[in-house]
Amino acid sequence: MSFRKDKESKRPRQTTFQKWLPVIGLIIIIGFFGSVMWSTGSYSNAAIINQYFQPTQINNSTTESPTVIDNNTITNVKYLEQQYWSAESFYKEKDFPKAMEAYDFVLKNKKNTAYHIENINFEAAEWNQILMILGNKNREKAIEKLGKIAISDMPEKYKNDAAELKQRLNSFWYGWAN
Repeated sequence: MSFRKDKESKRPRQTTFQKWLPVIGLIIIIGFFGSVMWSTGSYSNAAIINQYFQPTQINNSTTESPTVIDNNTITNVKYLEQQYWSAESFYKEKDFPKAMEAYDFVLKNKKNTAYHIENINFEAAEWNQILMILGNKNREKAIEKLGKIAISDMPEKYKNDAAELKQRLNSFWYGWAN
């Protein structure tokens, strides 16, 4: 018996901290990987774009693409509507540069009376263009354009979304996810 007691007395005793150290390490590791997975799912460019994208609607009544224009030229009065639709098509194909180009054409012809412009939601086109800029990995330019929305005459919905999105793009989690 005394042999056992002598052996135990020579062995250093574990402190409470040393007993819990593996558990604490495991919690830290799980927390780290959990936060990476969460931020990637919520704060990645793809997740943000999918959440904020405004679907294309002509006359606010349909979400189906209009009939194909027989004469697909820039002089056709429905060409602007077709560009508006094609921008969303490019977005769905993840071709952000072409989508930005199509939205840019639509926005540049905002007041062009040669086209049917009454059916196009220019606010949604401007908003989606910002998302395509973000999809093209140009965060700074997207933040700059979001700031311009806050002082523009766009509807409050876009202003609120712009403030929320700007805050998201400046957050720690966005940097972590991208």
